[in-house]
Amino acid sequence: MSRAPKAPEPTLLDKAISWISPERGAKRMHARMTMTALGGYTGASKAKRSLSAWNPTAGSAAADLLPDLPTLRERCRDLERNNPIGGGAINTVTTKTVGTGLALKSVVNRQILGWDEEQARNWQRNTESLFKSWAETNCCDITREQNFYGLQELAWRSVLSSGDVFPLLTHKVQAGHHYSACIQLIEGDRVCNPDGKADTEILTAGIERDADGAPVKAHILRSHPGALGVKERKWDERPFFNERGGRVLLHLYRRRRVGQPRGVPYLAPVIEKLKQLDRYTDAELEAAVVSAFFAVFIKPGNGGQLSPLASAATGNTPVGGDGPAGRASGGWDGALSGGIVAELDDGASIDTASPGRPNMAFDPFVLAMLRQIGMALSCRMRC
Repeated sequence: MSRAPKAPEPTLLDKAISWISPERGAKRMHARMTMTALGGYTGASKAKRSLSAWNPTAGSAAADLLPDLPTLRERCRDLERNNPIGGGAINTVTTKTVGTGLALKSVVNRQILGWDEEQARNWQRNTESLFKSWAETNCCDITREQNFYGLQELAWRSVLSSGDVFPLLTHKVQAGHHYSACIQLIEGDRVCNPDGKADTEILTAGIERDADGAPVKAHILRSHPGALGVKERKWDERPFFNERGGRVLLHLYRRRRVGQPRGVPYLAPVIEKLKQLDRYTDAELEAAVVSAFFAVFIKPGNGGQLSPLASAATGNTPVGGDGPAGRASGGWDGALSGGIVAELDDGASIDTASPGRPNMAFDPFVLAMLRQIGMALSCRMRC
């Protein structure tokens, strides 16, 4: 049973209006009562100036994610490649999560199987040996490039940078190997609607689902949509479960909302902050480099010769009574570098500026930004 909202207490203004005009006072109190009944969260207020322009949409998980997903992937991958903070965050999480990889530890229930301890120990030992002979060689990878532990690291890294990855459990007979079972990692970009079809309730972002939302099959593009030299685009349909109900196609991603069809890249919440911080760092670095150039400009004097102090500072010895040539004779082109002693033309003057580098506020500001980024990524920043 719902509880009736508490009537607001009349303010001094309410009392004054009621005293002058009881009818208007009653209407005012009724309006206040209505506003109180509508909600009590100031964060939902649309009357406050600070919140009036903030009107986010209430879309489904798919509607909020899928239109932006390709751009999020592209930018997150660029940050992983070229941004030291973004790349470091993904490297750290991958290393701490995967480590040396998951290994098989076989333990059977002897009571259910009716085995004695010796039988169980022998079976466990043989099973672990067989698994190691498969997992520690590249026969477990359909591309014959990595072992099982390397595939784990690559799969989790793909989840962080792209949002999701699809491991396909398949079979391929390979010369020199005793096992045909292998794993094929499919990048998330390749799972998409055939021929650019619009998303529906059944087909969304390349995945067909049943009425309950369970995945049925995926439409996989044979080559990456951004691959070089690919003109013909063909899709293959791969079921998630075989005829016996066993899982043959996995979908690895972090699900954050009910009904979320695809994964969100790890760096998505901090893309703008990482990019702006990268630009700020580059600008500070350039300013520090420029401020490190200390150029000494000397007007011609003493018969066109450099003063002994200037000659000693640069290690240049005047030859034949001539100093370093000016810009007119090709001696100095106006570029800055360390330890320049340049001659200016007659009538020129110099103007010095204090760049104020290194910036003393740089380190505290960057650390404050890193703390915000760390909280968004659930990372622990050590400062």
